Amino acid sequence: MKKYLILCIITILSISGLLGQRSNSEKSTYKLHLLGYYAGDKVLLRWAPSDYIQWKEMTKSGVRLQRATLPDSYNALDAYDYDPSFDHIVKALPKDDQIWKNLVEKDGYAIAGWASLYKDRPEVSGGVVARLKSQDNSDKKAFFTAMIAADHSHPTSIAMGLGWEDFTIQQGRKYLYKVSDISDPSVFALMLVDCSNEYKLETPFSPLTISKDKAVTISWPRGFNGGTFTSYYIERANAINGEYRRLTDKPFLDINPNPEDTLSNTVYFIDSVPANYKPYYYRLIGINPFGIESNPSEPVMGMGRDLTPPSGIIGLQAIPQKNSAVKLTWQKKIKESDFKGYFVLKSEKMNGPYYVLNEDILPFEQMHYIDTNVDPKAYNFYKVSVVDTAGNIFESLPTFAMIEDHSPPPTPKLLHGSIDSNGIVVIHWAPVDDPYVIGYKVYSSNSPNHTFIMKSGDILTDTFYSERVTLRTLSEIIIYKVAAVNNGFGYSELSEGLELKRPDIVPPSSGAFKDYLVSGDIVQLTWARSNSGDLEYQELWRKDASHPWAKISKLDKTTENYQDVELTPGLEYSYALRAVDDDGLHSEFSKPVHISTAEYVKVKPIHKLMLSYNKEANTLEVKWDYSQSSNFSFVLYRSKNSKEIVSYKHLTSGTKFIDKNIEPNNSYTYALRVIDKDGFESNVSKLTTIETR
Repeated sequence: MKKYLILCIITILSISGLLGQRSNSEKSTYKLHLLGYYAGDKVLLRWAPSDYIQWKEMTKSGVRLQRATLPDSYNALDAYDYDPSFDHIVKALPKDDQIWKNLVEKDGYAIAGWASLYKDRPEVSGGVVARLKSQDNSDKKAFFTAMIAADHSHPTSIAMGLGWEDFTIQQGRKYLYKVSDISDPSVFALMLVDCSNEYKLETPFSPLTISKDKAVTISWPRGFNGGTFTSYYIERANAINGEYRRLTDKPFLDINPNPEDTLSNTVYFIDSVPANYKPYYYRLIGINPFGIESNPSEPVMGMGRDLTPPSGIIGLQAIPQKNSAVKLTWQKKIKESDFKGYFVLKSEKMNGPYYVLNEDILPFEQMHYIDTNVDPKAYNFYKVSVVDTAGNIFESLPTFAMIEDHSPPPTPKLLHGSIDSNGIVVIHWAPVDDPYVIGYKVYSSNSPNHTFIMKSGDILTDTFYSERVTLRTLSEIIIYKVAAVNNGFGYSELSEGLELKRPDIVPPSSGAFKDYLVSGDIVQLTWARSNSGDLEYQELWRKDASHPWAKISKLDKTTENYQDVELTPGLEYSYALRAVDDDGLHSEFSKPVHISTAEYVKVKPIHKLMLSYNKEANTLEVKWDYSQSSNFSFVLYRSKNSKEIVSYKHLTSGTKFIDKNIEPNNSYTYALRVIDKDGFESNVSKLTTIETR
């Protein structure tokens, strides 16, 4: 029935141009479909609703059938209208009409059509939902039966109110037929029929045949011949010009499970035949929606053939031999009457493709074979095929020859990669040029002297690896190495390490003060420096009551002491350390130390130091003037090459000092502090520098 509906749609579309010329108000809907057929002395008409709901309404109220004769002149198109003399209300005949009685006596389709309209349907017990569902299914079956009956018997379609025969036509004229639903006139269908030439039903295309075991499958495209036919007879003969008989009593009706794919699917019919390799000839006869049969298609030959393979072998084993050979053994207990022999197959992959090893087929008794061309580095999979005289093949399951391979694969090279600010690591390497390498393993460590741990888990089949690593660690670097793995699961040596530096987001530790010593206006500080491995330098900060925190010195990462001089007596000072790493990250300030310089009696300082260098003796003399020097002691400060000045010597008397710890070609800076017998100190003298050249 669906083929019929599609044909109706195609036919209606062919007159859309005429409809557009006359009126935009008269356009067909697809709830109702109409088909016409010019048969020489009459026009056959068939219409059908789209679904069982529309059909139920039409059965009650009927349809209105109208006809318009189209003018011969294009200019007269606007004047044409439906003929008042051809205006009919068409309904199904009453169930006891004599025409029904005459039809059902000789036409099985008439019985089906009458039953779809008038046969009582059994009552269904249960709730409202169950009864409604049963009624719905019953109506759908009745609709399907009605459409099939109308498609295969035009007299039945007329009796059901779904068809008409127009004997009032004139040859050579064109007629436009309109069928509209009485209950809803907006639902109608149009059909243009040209009575110039009698329609000739097309001959079906020849089908295709597919050989099966004692069967032949006949196939043809669903909807071919433009959807002309709703069903078919399939006929078979023993000779191409022999007597053909129909393989089914009723026409073969293809029920398409997916109507939207009508033109893209294939119809299949299977014919069982008594013997293989006996040719049979098949042809199709199509039946159109008016129940008219076409001429037969050109016949095609088909035959059954032996498609049953022999039984397979059992116990296939692949045993490695010396000199890289493999011996295959198997068993087969039954020798079929059509047994032909064995073929031994080989492949480097379990799923193939396999190729044949033996040129000559092996006899039944030879249940072994030796493969002398074996690559120990490759996978070696084997099958044994059993072949019969009809060419049917039964392949065994594959077996694998485990051959030891003691040579490792080449080592991967050209590692490169990066770590981004989110800790995502991506590394790449060049593929190893070895056909037996199946993948790679990735290893990592935080130090070249530590054990490298495998990171990749499964064997990697590509030449890159990615992971996320933590950035909150004191280990700045991570080192990656890669090993290649071959198909014998042999591992290469680890590659050279790829050292990647983590983006530094962890600041260094600050260090901590250990001790301090206050001497007059000098403070000696000592501390434990930062233990951060990426420490770049240290900063010493100071503040007092009158000044905020300020950096007073930038120190290298190894320094652990500092002497702060020329402080103001009687004032409180605070000191703090801060570390800076090689990425410029600053630590928090250390816990500060707080010191106070003592107030003391003013001791007259030394205003001037006199320095002289004895090049021959490589000594340096420091002299100064100070009255009553015997009642005072002196602290001599020294620095070398502009480094921090530190206390150097404590001199109990005198006004000069010979420094013998001198090196040529350097600069030395000196200062002097005076201490009286009560321990009070003067300010430090001005710094004086000399070159030893």
